Amino acid sequence: MASIQRFYIIAGTQLPSIKIAITRESTSAAYNLAGYTDPTFSMCRDKDSDSVVNGAVAVIEDAAGGIMRYDWAAVDTVTPGKYLGQFHAIDSEDRPAAFPNGSYLEIHVLRSLKT
Repeated sequence: MASIQRFYIIAGTQLPSIKIAITRESTSAAYNLAGYTDPTFSMCRDKDSDSVVNGAVAVIEDAAGGIMRYDWAAVDTVTPGKYLGQFHAIDSEDRPAAFPNGSYLEIHVLRSLKT
């Protein structure tokens, strides 16, 4: 099973964007996303809750390097807490895929110290 990847962002901010570098677990080589289309990002509080971000448009930033990115919308990081995230895309044979495979991204929206 893949290890959990953690991401931290301050509540009410939109930077940095969230990125994932997808690798093949058996070799650690970059997963080639050439030919993949319709990249999206989703995020929820836990596996049983509704999505806070549901299928928002993401970007394949570097297909050969296996890198996907999501640029936060202002409403995405309003509420501090711990969330689960996943990227999705469609391969060249029209099959859906989820990344990371075998786990989730663990996203921490931290309370802002700005008053």
